[in-house]
Amino acid sequence: MPDKGIWIIFEGRAVRAGRIEVLRLAEVLSNFQRFVFDYGRARGVQRREYLKVYFSEVEKGSIKIKLMPKPSLYPIPVQAVEFIDRLKDNIDDIEEAKEIVKSEFKDKTDLIIRGLTKVEAFWSREDITVALGVGDGKPERIVKLDPENREEINTLLKEFMKQYARTITGAIVEWKFYGNNRHFEIITPYGERVRCYYNYMERPEFEDLIYENTKKPVEVVGFIKERGKRKKVEDVLEIRPWKKMLTGQFAGYKLKKPIPLKVEYDNFDNIWCLYNDELELYGCGENIERAERDLEVVFSCLIEEYAKEVDEVLSDKALELKRKLLEYVEV
Repeated sequence: MPDKGIWIIFEGRAVRAGRIEVLRLAEVLSNFQRFVFDYGRARGVQRREYLKVYFSEVEKGSIKIKLMPKPSLYPIPVQAVEFIDRLKDNIDDIEEAKEIVKSEFKDKTDLIIRGLTKVEAFWSREDITVALGVGDGKPERIVKLDPENREEINTLLKEFMKQYARTITGAIVEWKFYGNNRHFEIITPYGERVRCYYNYMERPEFEDLIYENTKKPVEVVGFIKERGKRKKVEDVLEIRPWKKMLTGQFAGYKLKKPIPLKVEYDNFDNIWCLYNDELELYGCGENIERAERDLEVVFSCLIEEYAKEVDEVLSDKALELKRKLLEYVEV
């Protein structure tokens, strides 16, 4: 088994005349290797030397690449391909797929999510199909990673993230983009500062996201560790804009549909603000609770002064605001 090679085969619109973009190729190869690292660690193999695969050959006239594992007693890279084959065969049944993943990764939740993130990254897309195989001179069996199953892989990943990862919200106020312990720091809506660590080699796109969202509220998904009152995110999995909605009842009024709110943080004055430009609705405070209370007062005033007022005494602009308010609230 250890002397068998791993084949990665590329097809689709992104592969023309036996050529493929270097960055696309690098994305698949690097994520496959990192997936093997995570899979191997879950299986108890700590030495990376036993988990590395080496570029061996490219078959002439196609994009068919052969990778060779390091000869050893640990054929983990080959077993990793066999695991993906079993996962693919059962991906239509999410519960069965989850059991396969938990069994193969020995219930090590952090490695499960890291590993599935890599699988999603090298899975086929609309313009490029990726297939895996194991064999010496040629693949004995080809496992096609159908683009149609990409959504199921994403769903599977989200199921584990929902179960094991946690989400924390706050505004990015500081960052460190150098060294081995790269991180950024957020201040939560309740004044707590949380340092968030990420793996730059695995997620180089994070630094653009962090820079673009500096001083802006975000949701950070990852594994949170707490020691006393201090908290940190050890492995950031996702960074996304923080979207807040008013639903159900607000300020004593029943809402017909959710009211979307933008969230802003003023780092200099330490002020949080919630607002909806369309409804001329806003609220600010030193934390999110005070901002919500201020928002509630403004909302009540808007309902009394516009939504409940008779049309005859309102200007054209005020009538337009009344119409918009009544789209969202029952009075």
